[in-house]
Amino acid sequence: ISYCCMRRGGCPRRDPALEGRYPDKTKEEYMKIYYEKKKQLAKKILESVKDPQNKKKVRPYLDLF
Repeated sequence: ISYCCMRRGGCPRRDPALEGRYPDKTKEEYMKIYYEKKKQLAKKILESVKDPQNKKKVRPYLDLF
């Protein structure tokens, strides 16, 4: 599953995929997992920035973690 969609109101592809991935969990539980993984992925992407000038730009976002 690609962790890309942030629509709280639902997503026609994301929600059924998560339901299939986590069949024993409630929607609230699997959405919590989804957003935690999305946050982890965002942090990894920001940490992977190598260019010094761009590193300065992403620093404020990394500080949010």
